[in-house]
Amino acid sequence: MSQYKDFLAAAEEVAMEAGKGIKEAFYLPKNVEFKGGVIDLVTDVDKKTEELIISTLHAKFPSHFFLGEESTAQKTSSSYHRTSLTSDPTWIIDPIDGTTNFVHQYPWVSISIALAIDKVVVVGLVYNPIIGEKFTAIRGQGAFCNNERIHVSQTKELARSMIGIGFPYNRSKDSLDHNLGRLRAVLENCREARRTGSAALDTCSVAIGRLDAYYEAGIHSWDIAAGTLVVEEAG
Repeated sequence: MSQYKDFLAAAEEVAMEAGKGIKEAFYLPKNVEFKGGVIDLVTDVDKKTEELIISTLHAKFPSHFFLGEESTAQKTSSSYHRTSLTSDPTWIIDPIDGTTNFVHQYPWVSISIALAIDKVVVVGLVYNPIIGEKFTAIRGQGAFCNNERIHVSQTKELARSMIGIGFPYNRSKDSLDHNLGRLRAVLENCREARRTGSAALDTCSVAIGRLDAYYEAGIHSWDIAAGTLVVEEAG
């Protein structure tokens, strides 16, 4: 367990450094590219942030592997990059979860860093450098926001719940019909729904009790690996 604390400390250190760059660039013009159509965006800040995180953690833990959103999209090839989980220690990284928010200067953006060992996430960190909230968890040791212990909501009834929602990048008619139908079913039965555009932060909002639940289809491991551990440890 003491080793897990070292892993989390390293993640926190590099997240703080990377967060400075994101915050400095937040209100500046962005160099925007498209990964899979005009709604799936990436910026030079995403790429630089992931490079910083991976290079820093690789220097500290040279036997570890890395699964990152942007390096996966770019099909980066190296001895320590991965495109799927194995039993080896693997860092799962989303350098900016909420890139569209970042481009539009909507302050719901985060750095998400998780470490999986034997395919089980043991360390998780989600950091929003714009508003200064940092969620952390070590498996079996609770969840924290800015070093204060947090817990999930105790609400049991859907009618009294606020639900976080998300939509996939697939905007085909079938996909829209399916997702809007599901949203209608939720709205007809819950108190309210919110869509923020960051899966990592939405999971952490469940962990801290702001949201009573959250659902989304079409997300990837780097979107929720860290946040899911935070929720589990806050439960």
